[in-house]
Amino acid sequence: MSMLLVLVILATLACDRVKWLKSRPWLIGVVFGVLGIAADPLFMVLQDWGGLVRDAPPIAAALYFGPVAGIVAGAIAAIWSSIFPSQAASVVNLWLCPFATLITAVYAAAVGRWFFDSKRPA
Repeated sequence: MSMLLVLVILATLACDRVKWLKSRPWLIGVVFGVLGIAADPLFMVLQDWGGLVRDAPPIAAALYFGPVAGIVAGAIAAIWSSIFPSQAASVVNLWLCPFATLITAVYAAAVGRWFFDSKRPA
């Protein structure tokens, strides 16, 4: 899990440093969505557990870069997990896991919008 935390922090710093990327939150959402896609199979192989590690990048994008970035990242990770489910997924888990990823991204976007008043958490 610490490797995922390092990847999320590096992506946050990289997206924060690029000036033209700050004005395009949907593109930041794509970056974090791809990070969410990469996190799932990587951690299933490395740590031998699935978990919902694909939820961490959309939460970070929503809290740090705004609701648009978080929802786009959550939608990308949810669509990917519904198209390419893990091999151990049951029929219920096939639709529940992408739904949970999307709901988590929307919830993080709402928390970032109303709790932090659209300001960056310090």
